[in-house]
Amino acid sequence: LPEIPGADVKNFLGEPDDFDQPAPVECPAEDMELGALEDEIDSIQDDFHSSRVEEDRALIGRCLAGEVNAWNELYCRSHPAPLFSIKVLLLAGGNSDLNLVDEIAARVWYALIEKDGRLLARYDPRRGARLITFLRAVAKTEVSRHFGRERRRQMRERIALGQESPNQPGDDAETDRKSVV
Repeated sequence: LPEIPGADVKNFLGEPDDFDQPAPVECPAEDMELGALEDEIDSIQDDFHSSRVEEDRALIGRCLAGEVNAWNELYCRSHPAPLFSIKVLLLAGGNSDLNLVDEIAARVWYALIEKDGRLLARYDPRRGARLITFLRAVAKTEVSRHFGRERRRQMRERIALGQESPNQPGDDAETDRKSVV
């Protein structure tokens, strides 16, 4: 090292052993036993989950009361969850047409507001599920309905082209409806 006039190099750099040891960090969790630490984490997660479920319940109440701003808040906060689910379900079902995502998402939101929010009113936070979980379930139902409609449309086209007879087993709208429910 070059000499710096008036500088004590040893004190400036410290002892060589000081560089090998990290500075001690206080961590209150180190003093807790593993079981107590797990209980603390569970408690924090439960409190967070409970507060989010309570927020969801309050927001749903405002929506059902007809508050337009509540619907906007619900849409802005929750829209990404069903969108993602719809994309995944479409791709898993062999449909790579991602233009359908917006169409099916619109069906999800329409289902929620239809008949004065009757479907949205079915969300029950006491079951412990978040609102986004409920919305994903609605999205899954709408994707299933889409695939059912698509199967029936393709069947009608094959019948119209004479490629299939109309009375083949398994060509029953009732069967398709039961598979969605």
